[in-house]
Amino acid sequence: MIIKINYFGDGLFEKFNNYINLVIKRKIDNLIIDLRNNHGGSLEEAQKILSLFSKQNVFYNIQFKESKYMLSRIDTIKYRKELKNKK
Repeated sequence: MIIKINYFGDGLFEKFNNYINLVIKRKIDNLIIDLRNNHGGSLEEAQKILSLFSKQNVFYNIQFKESKYMLSRIDTIKYRKELKNKK
């Protein structure tokens, strides 16, 4: 199954979570999340989606500034309980 995300808009987490539940229900073994040509959007929605795939809830943001890549840690994700309650 391929899920393409063009933009992290408001409410995307709910839609994405529905697709993930479909993947689980259909026992699909492979999932591709296609972020090519993604135009950005809500960091909060992106963090919620990332929280579905990590138990540690620690992520890194990579930005290209002043001709170099900058890495910063994001550890404020708080949505894991929200996901567990929906199952």
